[in-house]
Amino acid sequence: MIKRAMWLMVLAVVPVGCGPIKVPRLPERVIAPTTDVLRVDLTAASDAAASYDVLVTFVNPNLFELPMTHAAYVLTVNGHSYTADAVPNATIPAQGQVDVKLPAVIAAPGLAALGQPFEVKGTVTMQPPGQLRNLFYEMGIPMPTVDFAGQGTVTGADGGVEAPALGSE
Repeated sequence: MIKRAMWLMVLAVVPVGCGPIKVPRLPERVIAPTTDVLRVDLTAASDAAASYDVLVTFVNPNLFELPMTHAAYVLTVNGHSYTADAVPNATIPAQGQVDVKLPAVIAAPGLAALGQPFEVKGTVTMQPPGQLRNLFYEMGIPMPTVDFAGQGTVTGADGGVEAPALGSE
């Protein structure tokens, strides 16, 4: 009985026909990208709230591209915070870099001025290539992540606030 079951397993594995056997590629080791928070731009403001773009550069040392699948970050401006859970629409090219704008809106009075102190911290999740890596993810093994952090003073996009003030007509 055991011999019969073994032969059935062998026959199931033996390819039928003349085509080559496709063996899944093992996932390549992912070297973590480097990050740099370039600046935080004030893009729109009113008496009650301010809108910002956090500009982060990601540099990929790998021989394959890395699509970004998730971003979680906290932007704090002058003691007021915004927490985000977003899906960046970006891919870090193989051995290249990409600048990513992460939006934030803080509903608090008095944030309309440039030069206010900011601090940002976050994590971006990436999707490495390969179907085997997807199987690992489905089994509960997390995707690779990279952290970013920075602080400084809020600047204006292109030398000033580029969008109309929130709530203005």
